[in-house]
Amino acid sequence: MVMKRRLAALAAMALLLLSCVSFSSGTRAAPEPAADNSGRWNDGDSRTVAEQVIADALNQRWISKWENAGMVPTVSVGMIVNKSHEHISVQAFVKDIERALLNSGRVEFVAPDAGPKSGASEDNEPRPDLVMAGVINTIHEQEEGKAVTVYRIDLELIETESSMKVWTIEKKVRKIIER
Repeated sequence: MVMKRRLAALAAMALLLLSCVSFSSGTRAAPEPAADNSGRWNDGDSRTVAEQVIADALNQRWISKWENAGMVPTVSVGMIVNKSHEHISVQAFVKDIERALLNSGRVEFVAPDAGPKSGASEDNEPRPDLVMAGVINTIHEQEEGKAVTVYRIDLELIETESSMKVWTIEKKVRKIIER
């Protein structure tokens, strides 16, 4: 009889403890297309802007100098600074730019921080012909139940030998959030 009471009490405590535990479940979402639920910069914006920027860069006159000489320019992505009011993964944006550059087949890519290889002197390290750099800014406005954020991405391509700017672009992404 005592054993039955103990088992009943133990079962009741177990049920009580289980009723306090919250079980949550998650589902995987396909990365394509990126949902824009927050009105903030997201991976879809990063990928789209990178592809558009590189498409523009590779259709400008600077690249014909290299192609007419039968050469393929080497490019590196340098410093891209986030000066926006929110966290933006600049590293992810840089990777999207690198991917778009590599996939174009029109340039060769030099990793900016690959470091010296064992046995290689500093003079033997590949140097890029061009370096891409830039900044990400935001302008945030709010009026009558709407919040508008404009992401402004300014990028430029600089020839390393001459320090000449050979290409520049300003790309804007506008986000409207209705409250």
